[in-house]
Amino acid sequence: MSIEGSFENKIETNNEDSEYNFEFFKQVEDSVKAVVKEMKENFEQGKYDIILSDDTGSRILTLIFKKIADGLSKEDESLETYFIAAGRGTAFKKNSFNSKTEKQRNELLSFFEEKCADKSVLLISEYAQTGKTINRFSGMLNESSVANLGIVILKNNSLNQDKFEENMRPVNQEADVFIGPDDSSGGSLLSHKSEKISGVKKDVGELHEQHKVHNSVHPTKKEDVSRDNMREAREDADLVAQRVLKSIKEEK
Repeated sequence: MSIEGSFENKIETNNEDSEYNFEFFKQVEDSVKAVVKEMKENFEQGKYDIILSDDTGSRILTLIFKKIADGLSKEDESLETYFIAAGRGTAFKKNSFNSKTEKQRNELLSFFEEKCADKSVLLISEYAQTGKTINRFSGMLNESSVANLGIVILKNNSLNQDKFEENMRPVNQEADVFIGPDDSSGGSLLSHKSEKISGVKKDVGELHEQHKVHNSVHPTKKEDVSRDNMREAREDADLVAQRVLKSIKEEK
């Protein structure tokens, strides 16, 4: 059954005074702005060549950071962007290793070696709970001989901060890590609503060439969601990027 245009399936709409279609994007804006303030010189200097998005929940967040990075960079060339399925049920989950995930891991390593070797990579994650996926992700990238690695975690959702710091310790030694403010809810908000506003969900399968053409390294399933939701979410993502860019530039 199509839900296009259905009011019941519109997630958390805005109030009349909001500039956003979905009110939670204001919290996303605040979180993104705090992170960008910490790394704006990296963007201005054109430090990164590639942006990788960890999983479907980071798709919209990645588009926001790409627009901001391109807007701040003094370089003419836009960043390459790829989307990777990570976390549960994938090659990034240690207890998920089997013949299928081992094949995924080998395919991903080949992809990283082809696209990321000797390049500077920025990995975007909407939130992290244990830090294990980020740990393994960065390990695979460093195994693929990336020149530099930066990592954005918009929200640290860890219930065990000591364990999170333990898992992130080797990552911090290999990468520049930027984490959103402690009171941020932006990352977790995007994660819980991503499939209803992006129109895709993770589908753990094989890599296919046709997905690479669309800058999507890992296949995804299309979700039966409102096209209005998707369009308005993209509008909100554009607005977040515009507002953060304006704020950062005005502070100079």
